[in-house]
Amino acid sequence: MSPSGGIIRARRYQWLGSAAVSATIHLGVLVLLSGMVFTCAGLTDRPLLFLPAVTSEGIEVLATVELPYPIAGSAPLLQANHCDLLPAASQTIHSPFLPFGDSTADGVTGSGFGSVKPRLIRPFGIDIRAERIVFIVDGSRSMEIDNRSGSAYDEILTAVRRMNLGQLFGVILFGDEVRPDVFRKELVGPLPEEYAEFSKWLRRHKSTDFTFLAPAARYALTLQPDVIVLVTDGKYCDARPVHDVWRTASKDVIIHTVNIGSNDGEALLRSTAEHHNGTYLYVETKRASDASLVSTPGTSPF
Repeated sequence: MSPSGGIIRARRYQWLGSAAVSATIHLGVLVLLSGMVFTCAGLTDRPLLFLPAVTSEGIEVLATVELPYPIAGSAPLLQANHCDLLPAASQTIHSPFLPFGDSTADGVTGSGFGSVKPRLIRPFGIDIRAERIVFIVDGSRSMEIDNRSGSAYDEILTAVRRMNLGQLFGVILFGDEVRPDVFRKELVGPLPEEYAEFSKWLRRHKSTDFTFLAPAARYALTLQPDVIVLVTDGKYCDARPVHDVWRTASKDVIIHTVNIGSNDGEALLRSTAEHHNGTYLYVETKRASDASLVSTPGTSPF
């Protein structure tokens, strides 16, 4: 055997050894990726690996990698009834809970969590752009007339859906003389799970026979809001104590007042809004079968 033949054979063995090492590494990576594979009945019979990216409009699937073969004997990481959590190939998921600020349509931009700015919301047509917002809603039995409470709840739910993660909200239902009904003991962000629980909480509320606002107003101020939105269908039982509570509010707190379904409390509510740099609005509800809102002349809830 010539010396040159031995050298060639040695290099061939060296190349084969390197190839074997490379194949082993690639196989290990493939096995690792298989643990990250999402499979779901109804979407595909082949395992997919989704590569998402968070944008200002939600979560966008930039690429979908389909592995070359199904993984035999492997159990799916998600059950079939959770298939709706998986995006289809090239699907864009639009979420109302925007983590990176608002779109330029509202005049707000943001590039990350540190630069999130409050998004413009418009409950009852009142423009609000604030970080800490508290809704105080009449929980008395008269709010059941013509679906006043339903109309109010719909407006607040819509407002919360439009918030981004630069904002926090709280909701207080007043009526009881001793203790108002509070959604959370502190303000929370508009995350999907919080929104879902908030919606259930609203629908579970039992109306009261009283309309005592002072305890709710006092509690609202402890949450240190930037804006308070007060929604009621008329006069409350404790106007003087409520006035004393509002006097303790910081001058920076804005209070908007909404008189829904009845303008009996106009004088009190208008005065409150005027003294706290807010807006007073009277909103008329239609019959119970139609929960939409009708504005009074000169005002518009939309």
